[in-house]
Amino acid sequence: MQFRKDIQGIRALAFFLVFIFHLNTSWLPGGFIGVDIFFVISGFLMTSIIVDQKNRNTFSYYDFYLKRLKRIFPAYVIFIFITLFFGAFIYLNRDIWTLQKSGGSSILFVSNLLFARGDSYFGAQLSENPFLHTWSLAVEMQFYFILPLIIILSPKKYLSKIILLIIIVSTIYSSTIIFLENNKSSAYFSLAFRIPEFLIGGFYALAFKEKLNFNKIYNNLFAISSFTILILSAFLINENSFFPGATALIPTIAAANLLVIDDNIISNFFSKKIAVFFGELSYSLYLWHWPIIALIRYFNDDYLLSSYEIIFICFSTFILSWLSYYFIENYFKKKSNLVFIKFLIVSSTSVALLILFLPKISDLNKIPEAYTSPTFGLRSHNQKNIEVFGDKRSKNNKILLIGDSHALTIKPFLDNIGKNNDFSFSTITSDGFPALEGI
Repeated sequence: MQFRKDIQGIRALAFFLVFIFHLNTSWLPGGFIGVDIFFVISGFLMTSIIVDQKNRNTFSYYDFYLKRLKRIFPAYVIFIFITLFFGAFIYLNRDIWTLQKSGGSSILFVSNLLFARGDSYFGAQLSENPFLHTWSLAVEMQFYFILPLIIILSPKKYLSKIILLIIIVSTIYSSTIIFLENNKSSAYFSLAFRIPEFLIGGFYALAFKEKLNFNKIYNNLFAISSFTILILSAFLINENSFFPGATALIPTIAAANLLVIDDNIISNFFSKKIAVFFGELSYSLYLWHWPIIALIRYFNDDYLLSSYEIIFICFSTFILSWLSYYFIENYFKKKSNLVFIKFLIVSSTSVALLILFLPKISDLNKIPEAYTSPTFGLRSHNQKNIEVFGDKRSKNNKILLIGDSHALTIKPFLDNIGKNNDFSFSTITSDGFPALEGI
């Protein structure tokens, strides 16, 4: 398929939506739709490639998947190895098992299944997991098993209709399940619930083999309106929205429109050098931004990031992504499949060994138990300081915890409950004295 600069620019937009959302959800509540834009682009490009190879009788399942792995895996496995290594020194010993599980599931491209069983995507604990964002890559690699089957097994003249039918049925199914079960976490990470987003891109690739070209005015109106819908979705959709389901159709169709509209002001903007540059880096940017954010939050035990931390995140993300793109991604593009397969085996084995020995590495940095228990909530115990625990992002702060050492012991419990139930609480406690006179 011919290289398109505007698609690279749209990739850049998708990343920056996700990046802003990850820095602070209140800044761009629906920024997570950037992932959905990536899905649409992926479906659009992969469908075009597979259909073209099918028509020329050159499609090979092995070659197709090997190329996808060759594109994704090298930077991915390096990111996992480095994140695990630094995570071993930042994570508390009690949390190393979480790091092992999430790192192990990520290298196998099944992390979406792990996270679907845990907290909400928007939950406090997952906001500190450096592998959370790998769920989307897991879903994508899983989808690459399904898409060729749909295209190869479907008669050519019915393919677009079959894909449209799958989109409709999958959307109805996902919307119904979300409504009946009210389990957004499971739905959010599920491949079954994301299939419509990939296939919308695939449908557009089939339905609009040539770009839509009305005239300059209508092209611009169509592109600007689609772009506006996309940006409004990033502001108006939030964690409480009916998402993915039918709501996901709004930004994904808007994104797909941008892929097929000919010569217009939006595509011209996305074809600019700066947009294309960040689009080329978008995969590495996506890989590296999140572990930096998550590990800082874990280290600080605080969701909110300071201005200095945000500057550090931006700078370090760019540097690591630039190095990753030019010295890892581009390096393996030029290498033979045999070289890549050898690298895949060696690097996967290295990650597996690191995961296995992660507790031993963590022990090197372990603080003796005598110095760590009890510590939680001591800044507001026997001091004149008030501490705030629970979900510090929440506006629901209507609880005041006061008391003696008994109150101190329930601070961790309330903190955990608050993080999972959208409330925070203020507290101050003291040993051996009643909280209020006469009680």
